[in-house]
Amino acid sequence: MADDSDEPMDPAMDEEEDEEDIADLEEVKIALKPRCNVLASVKEFRTNKKIGSVELDIYKNWLKDADDEHVFALFDSLGQSKSVRSLTVMSKGSATQSLPVAYLSHCLNEATGLREFKSVHVKWKGDKDDFAMLADTLLDHPSLRVWQLHVESMDPYERAIAAAGQIPTLREMEIQTTEPANDKAGLTNALKSLCTSKSLQKLRLIHVTVKFEILSNVARLLCSNSTLQELFIQGTELDINGGMAMAQMLTANHGLHKFVLQLDKMTSGQKLGEAFIHALDTNTCLEYFQIILDGRMSDMKVVRDMQLMFRDSLRHKYKVSSQVGLSMGVICQRKDEES
Repeated sequence: MADDSDEPMDPAMDEEEDEEDIADLEEVKIALKPRCNVLASVKEFRTNKKIGSVELDIYKNWLKDADDEHVFALFDSLGQSKSVRSLTVMSKGSATQSLPVAYLSHCLNEATGLREFKSVHVKWKGDKDDFAMLADTLLDHPSLRVWQLHVESMDPYERAIAAAGQIPTLREMEIQTTEPANDKAGLTNALKSLCTSKSLQKLRLIHVTVKFEILSNVARLLCSNSTLQELFIQGTELDINGGMAMAQMLTANHGLHKFVLQLDKMTSGQKLGEAFIHALDTNTCLEYFQIILDGRMSDMKVVRDMQLMFRDSLRHKYKVSSQVGLSMGVICQRKDEES
């Protein structure tokens, strides 16, 4: 009988087995407030083998009161834990809290079983070498699948994001920013890495300034990407060049199942509408397409004409619905072949 032990494992089957492994693990939320007992949490993470998911909620003034050695011990204990699979670090309240990025790098370097990391409104601080260490740590990470990064600007993280695109296990990436990046070359390299990833299936870019030539470059890179299944872009502008590049990408791409564009503004609405209609009519894989514009910045008549154009041209293949109000646009869902 032939030995099948050397055959590659199906990634989907591998993930199903992993979900079964962590089904019985506990979820823990730690409120990091002034005068809280950090060492109690450190002990818990080092001794409790049933903790699978951890959320660190950082409150205002906690770091002013916290002992720096205790903060490091907290991240060290999370890294040393063999059971933690998901880690969320989140600022509570309106103020963004700051933490040393070196502590995060140390934690990720030790946490070889970590599959999901979310950083929500936390400002990771450090110098250029500290962020280079984060990038090197991510590049070597053996199991990370999901990374959500909600920060002020991509600038310090661009090298780390580029490294994340090369993680062979990465499946989902979400980047949300509140300020545009100043380093356009770094932003371009980071997005290039994500767009050419061999494993990434879901990419969400929220208020990341990817307009004009950068957006066009993203579209060109995705033309030959057969791995990415869902693409979500929110809070940007679409000019004629970027829009035509996106439409051409939809025509050429054979892997994308869901594509959502939530735009602040779109120029040349009729011409781009025609280009997207042609792309949707040609594409055989896309199941869901949405293009939504900010009603406060868009011409109502142009949007209405685009809605009618989509409905009349694509109703043989898609269920086309219109969205009105402050957010206006078109939603297309592919019809079943029987219908």
